[in-house]
Amino acid sequence: MAAVLREVALSVLVLLVVFAFAVGGLAAVWFPLETMISSDDGPDGDLVADSVIMMILGIALVAFAVGLAVAFPADRREKHRIAVTVIALVAAFGIGTAFIVVNFPGGLPDDVYELDRACDGTTYDDATPYAGPAPHPVTVQMPSETGQLLIETPGLPNGSVWPVADPDEPEAVQLIACGSLEGEQRSDELTCGPYSPTGLGSGISVPMVRATYRVRVYELRTHRQIRSVVVEGEDTECPKTTSEPPPDRMLSELTDDQWQTVLADLVNADLP
Repeated sequence: MAAVLREVALSVLVLLVVFAFAVGGLAAVWFPLETMISSDDGPDGDLVADSVIMMILGIALVAFAVGLAVAFPADRREKHRIAVTVIALVAAFGIGTAFIVVNFPGGLPDDVYELDRACDGTTYDDATPYAGPAPHPVTVQMPSETGQLLIETPGLPNGSVWPVADPDEPEAVQLIACGSLEGEQRSDELTCGPYSPTGLGSGISVPMVRATYRVRVYELRTHRQIRSVVVEGEDTECPKTTSEPPPDRMLSELTDDQWQTVLADLVNADLP
């Protein structure tokens, strides 16, 4: 009886250890890889070095788990030992594969702010298709002075806002409007500021440029392009505050009326 209990305890221990090391190894490979892929500015040297070290460690953990699983029934070919190792490895790799399939590339992120990847071509199989009755929720991603895409929430002339999904519900979004900077026109008459980070002193003035954008509207689910227009931003109102240090120039933006021209018929269309 004692021998049976020892064998059961050993089998359970091996199952847990193999499973834990295999899952840990897969995670150590996946998360650095996902971080490098999703980096907005591209991976820098330190990030790549740290990621490679972590991925090597992850591969070593997976190899150890597989080696342990093979060694456990090697000297004694009992069916239950073979079953333990097979169950542990299949469960570990099944969970790891399911996690990757759900989260990359087809899985929607946790919030709307991370949908900027869709502007680069990422598709989301679990997104709501652009179909059915209006309205069709849209998220707008426009470039800032630094080139980073930021969310905008255009207003309608009557003061309401476009039907944009709750930030925590990206699954409701059907359309994404992606802006890219096409050109800039400087004018001595347009200047913002002065801005003073401490509120003291004369501060720094920042020129405002008339920015021309190309706005491409895609179905979020498939990255199917529905519209592409070039428009000059007519909103030259200066922001009350700015980053520190201030950018080298401010960009004019699209007015609410301009957004109505670009998006209204797509958002309000009744589709099959």
